[in-house]
Amino acid sequence: EEIERAEAAAALNEAVTEAKAVSNADGKYTAESYQALQDAIAEAERVASDSSSTAAQLRAALAAVESAQKALKATPRVERGKTYIVSGQYYMVMNVATSTAAGTVTFIKAGNTKRVTVPNYVTLADGKNYNVTIVGANAFIAPKIRTVTIGANVINLTRGAFTKSKATKVIIKTKLLNKASVKGCLKKSKVKTVQIKVGTKKENKSFIKKYKKYFKKANAGRKVTVK
Repeated sequence: EEIERAEAAAALNEAVTEAKAVSNADGKYTAESYQALQDAIAEAERVASDSSSTAAQLRAALAAVESAQKALKATPRVERGKTYIVSGQYYMVMNVATSTAAGTVTFIKAGNTKRVTVPNYVTLADGKNYNVTIVGANAFIAPKIRTVTIGANVINLTRGAFTKSKATKVIIKTKLLNKASVKGCLKKSKVKTVQIKVGTKKENKSFIKKYKKYFKKANAGRKVTVK
């Protein structure tokens, strides 16, 4: 039995050494499957260090490590220029996220709901965050839309962003717009009110004054009330 236990312990130690060499620094594997391997390794090391562990327990720990290693799942790839659907809304990738920096996406199509929010960011299939920085043309043509909230990371409302939209109210939460970045965005829309909610009352007041200049008919394409 001692020989059997020694052989099982040696096999387990070898498997643990091999498994510990598997790195996920580049995000190659999904977080869940990689964590499952780490858990199996930790349990195997506990069993191996316990002098009362039987050969059967050592072999079970070995099987668990090998199974977890085989079950590692590759992280899905996200590609620049491709469109992804998150919560019924469509986003096109502009820059792919890395291990140290968020990616960026363009909001290209809203879902058919009365209230639509362009979020600050979305998490795509690779498990990384992508800041929503641009709203594309004709993004809000779904017939039920009446109110649209623009998230804090948006820097550009593309010309025609609200074209053919039935939305009558737009809530702005971003501080990043300028005159050029909203030019023509309200053309051929039904928007009546642009409400500024970028932060504190003081900040809102400041940005109302600034955005009133940007959302004039001559620039944005439609006469609206900015408040």
